[in-house]
Amino acid sequence: MRRGAIVALLGCLAILGSAQTASAAPPIPTNVTSVGSVNPSPTVIGIFGYITSPNPKCLSGRSVKLFISSTGNPDKLLDTATTSTGGYWGAGGDLSGFSTITRAYARVTAKRFGPKKHRRTCAAVSSDILA
Repeated sequence: MRRGAIVALLGCLAILGSAQTASAAPPIPTNVTSVGSVNPSPTVIGIFGYITSPNPKCLSGRSVKLFISSTGNPDKLLDTATTSTGGYWGAGGDLSGFSTITRAYARVTAKRFGPKKHRRTCAAVSSDILA
């Protein structure tokens, strides 16, 4: 009888464990788009755009990091912005000190929301602005 109870208990634990891992939802997709840029001077740039997602909770309050790559230098964080309620963002900075710019890209960090035991994650994404 005792052996049967142990087997039943182990079976219940296995079912609970598989149900818990199956409930982990995949990240909600996010896309980042650069709409345009402004150059008020030869050494200053401003880039603006928006993010999209099938879940509106993934739009607001996201960190957008603008990176610049230049010849012979590692990628450098130029600016950080936070998205508006509609997912719009704008970032920029001073480009003096950079040699030839080879790439600019925006990286959006992941975002978590929801109750503690049912958290959802908005996926992180990176997109080239200038390549």
